[in-house]
Amino acid sequence: MTAAEALSLWEQARREIPARRAAALLAPLPSFPVPADPARMPVGRRDAHLMEMRAHLFGPIVRGVATCPACQQKIEFDTTITDLQLSHDGPNPEVATAITAQVNGYHVIFRLPDTLDLADTAEFPDVVSARRHLFERCIVSAHDDAGQSVAPRELPEEVVIAVSARMAEIDAQADLELSLACPACGTTWRDPFDIGSFFWSELNEQALSWLGEVHELASAYGWSETEILSLGSARRQAYLEMLRA
Repeated sequence: MTAAEALSLWEQARREIPARRAAALLAPLPSFPVPADPARMPVGRRDAHLMEMRAHLFGPIVRGVATCPACQQKIEFDTTITDLQLSHDGPNPEVATAITAQVNGYHVIFRLPDTLDLADTAEFPDVVSARRHLFERCIVSAHDDAGQSVAPRELPEEVVIAVSARMAEIDAQADLELSLACPACGTTWRDPFDIGSFFWSELNEQALSWLGEVHELASAYGWSETEILSLGSARRQAYLEMLRA
């Protein structure tokens, strides 16, 4: 992926609200075509593609910082994209739109959540109501033992819990956690890892750095953004070092 492509990706994703940004980061590029509509992919499949794009741009190594929940110590962690991928590309979108579950006398057909579902729950005031709304959006149909149709909001809590657990089991990539240990106090814990937020943070930082380089070189030499980005990283840095000497 060229710097120009990465900046185009950054510009598109920057316009989106956070809940839709992960799908926007999968905008098709000449060097990285994306199958199907990212916003309609099951979240785990979308995230698997995001990991591949992230590796395409920044390489396979993932470095981050976490905070120990016990002593508040900041710790650094290293992992790889391969280690974060539970499967190659997650559930097939076609299969993921009609999954059947039998729970306590209820016959439920559901689909896996996608980006649009998550965006629709982003403004809910609390986690419980957001999760319930997300669940109801993903129910295709529900019937009791007598064959009577049951509205998603009327399903008993034990059915909601069982079907939600089945969703998480099928699309485990959508709810990824890292196993971490604090070297200072020895505490171990699991921390959620959101590839969409992580990738966006990296891309935003890199894009702003590139734009700073463009501004500095354009101000000094009068070159266009296209000309500057086409120089490549090593040559840009050489020019910048001469300017700053």
